[in-house]
Amino acid sequence: MRTEKALLEKYQELSEKIRKKLNRDPTAVFEIKNILLTNLPLNFSQDFPQRFGVKYDNRTLLISEALPVEILDGIIAREAFIQYLPQAIKALPQSYDLAMEFGRQYVKDEKTWIDLWNETSISLRVEGFLYNPPQQFPILTKASKGSFLWDFLKVLYRLDDYDLKVPLNEYIHLYGEYRLFFTPKLSKREVMLLNLLLNQKQIDKKKIAERLKVSEYRVTSLITRLIEKEVIYRYVTVNFRKLGFTSYYIYYNGPAEYKEQIQNIFYNNSRYQYALHQFIDGAASFLMVLLAPATPKFFSKLLVKCERESKNIEGTLMCFKRVPHFVPVHNYNFSTYDVKTSSWNTDWFTWFVSAKRAIERREILPITDSFEFLQESFDFSQLTPVDLKILDYVIGYGNLNRRKLREYVKKSTNLIQERIKFLEANRIIYYRTFAKTIGLTEYTLILLNTMDRHLLNVLKVLFEMLPYTIIDLITGTFSKNYSTTDTLNGAVILVATPQGQAIIFERYLRRLLGNYNIWIHVTTTPKRGIWRLPIDAWDEKHKRWIVD
Repeated sequence: MRTEKALLEKYQELSEKIRKKLNRDPTAVFEIKNILLTNLPLNFSQDFPQRFGVKYDNRTLLISEALPVEILDGIIAREAFIQYLPQAIKALPQSYDLAMEFGRQYVKDEKTWIDLWNETSISLRVEGFLYNPPQQFPILTKASKGSFLWDFLKVLYRLDDYDLKVPLNEYIHLYGEYRLFFTPKLSKREVMLLNLLLNQKQIDKKKIAERLKVSEYRVTSLITRLIEKEVIYRYVTVNFRKLGFTSYYIYYNGPAEYKEQIQNIFYNNSRYQYALHQFIDGAASFLMVLLAPATPKFFSKLLVKCERESKNIEGTLMCFKRVPHFVPVHNYNFSTYDVKTSSWNTDWFTWFVSAKRAIERREILPITDSFEFLQESFDFSQLTPVDLKILDYVIGYGNLNRRKLREYVKKSTNLIQERIKFLEANRIIYYRTFAKTIGLTEYTLILLNTMDRHLLNVLKVLFEMLPYTIIDLITGTFSKNYSTTDTLNGAVILVATPQGQAIIFERYLRRLLGNYNIWIHVTTTPKRGIWRLPIDAWDEKHKRWIVD
């Protein structure tokens, strides 16, 4: 057993190390002058459960003798780190998870430490961000080569500079946004697996095993590891095309005083709102996405609104929709991911030169597949109110938990199971894998006004060489002073890049496509509300969506 004097010396040593690392004085109002080992119970704090095994008495730190010797150094490190927690978050029990991660790095028995951490830290989900520090923090520390805690603390100290106090939901949201900037460390085989999982809608483990030349058990192990790292997530999704929905876009670029007015008219007051892209390179520029019935009536009403509002504002206002039956392109490409450095290394100049040559000389690139158009039909008369409730639950929660579904739908389990089989058989609901934390945090949005099929096909190939691309073919109307003779036929393209590279990509794009009618913006990640199926807009008698 370590002596109390040795523990105090270790505490002082670590405290000084933290002070030098942060170049800041402790935020605590008192300094520990003594450490005593006592017969305290292991767990006694209800307010801050992560501080198990200790208690403060004046300037003395009391440590429970019930603590395993193998984690005692971790306890000392944790308590030293706590003295430097930012005041902005210090009132939150979750703030002590940061100290737990620092302590973990000094324990001899990491398993015991993690087990105790799991018992005292609650997993939470806020606005789509999962907070599970015993699982996430060690991975972040490894992925960032030890810089995670220090970098995140610097962000939090900025809040102290403004004397701000952060509530729990904002803290978890801040942590979630910050965590997305880390590119995970992936093996070569994991990268190969990601290419298969993310780019092919339906592929079973047997085929994956054949492609990777490993056993199916190994494939399961790799997938589990990627899910644990939160590199990917898998959930039930809805095929909106089969429900008669399509995407509508409203683009605005102009004076800031009209921003709120336009968003209220088209987005905030619409039951069909879906996503909002705020551009960081323009005070009021944004792109709204509505997920709504694919009917001429809805689009004509949207155009009438655009025409009316464009007369009362300044700037560019554009309304358009996805080309009928077009299947959006979602493509991941890990060819520029460097396994050795765990980073994305895109050679933008080489990409630009290749793209320029292909476009100007109209060279034929090795196009493996052109844009896909799919005529999907579904007999709406087969839909029941129970189906709509099930779909609404799936959209909101991304799973098919039978117990929760029964509570939500308020019908028998047998009926729910029967309707789920019907929805799965008609491919209205299906499982899909998405990427989550892969280090792509900046987005560039391109609106291209052309129906030059060769150019679009070339751009599709060129953009698919980049880490992640979404392409939608569109048709619609745009204006500065609204005119129905101005028709936009082209594409809306969203390209994801690592931190700091969007501005480089934007510059090359302007040089590449400067001769075309084009709008390019750097954007943040889409702001999505909790989109729910507008059940109140379903006409059960006529089996159709109401457009008001």
